[in-house]
Amino acid sequence: MQINAILEILGALVGVVFIYVNAKNSRSLTGSFFKKYYKLVIVGSIFLVLGFTTDITGDWLGMSEDLIGPLHHLELLIFGIIFVYAAKVLPEEAAKHMEKKI
Repeated sequence: MQINAILEILGALVGVVFIYVNAKNSRSLTGSFFKKYYKLVIVGSIFLVLGFTTDITGDWLGMSEDLIGPLHHLELLIFGIIFVYAAKVLPEEAAKHMEKKI
């Protein structure tokens, strides 16, 4: 097996772990306050998995390399944008909740 295929499989597995962990955390007490952002991170993780599975299965499905590469990078870019947005907004949202008086 080529090293690229191994790394693509590992990337897809990391995405699946992200989906599982964030889905589990979204059902916690913390997740009840930040449902929107946990769901957003789950969507981002789905794009991570799609990015790597597109690269893995593109050859098997007969897609041209000219389509696989840009599609793979577009999905990873969407994943990155979603994660950066959630990482920026989630602490600000948490600060707002902490300032509220009960």
